[in-house]
Amino acid sequence: MFYGSVQKTYARAFAEGVRTLDEPPVLWGGLEALGFPGAEHLLMNAFIDRLIQYEDGSVEVVDFKTDRIDADDEATLAEHTAHHMVQLGLYGLALEAAGLEVRQLTLAYLVPGKDVSNPFDEAARARSIAALQRFAAASVGA
Repeated sequence: MFYGSVQKTYARAFAEGVRTLDEPPVLWGGLEALGFPGAEHLLMNAFIDRLIQYEDGSVEVVDFKTDRIDADDEATLAEHTAHHMVQLGLYGLALEAAGLEVRQLTLAYLVPGKDVSNPFDEAARARSIAALQRFAAASVGA
């Protein structure tokens, strides 16, 4: 049996006639192209839970989360979402570096059965680059 969030992402993908990829690997090096010190030392190796590709070629990154959050606790949901969107933003940057247009980032919380989606726009991109800069600075200092 599927949880609500899983069902919703499958239903959306099938309804729009798109392709889904479950757990495609991401290996991203060459981060120095983003133009900040220390990036050449970073290598991201990860698996995206689900990548949905739309007919226009753009993609949506979906990450399933097992955080146990009360469905009515909006403050905790917002806190967890802010934390997890950093991860999805890094996936977005990696996919753009590979030549894909990233449409949106979605967290599918399994326990409360809620999806939280944000566009991968200039503001999200800037937050993701800032997070990457923090990681790069920490790796150089290590």
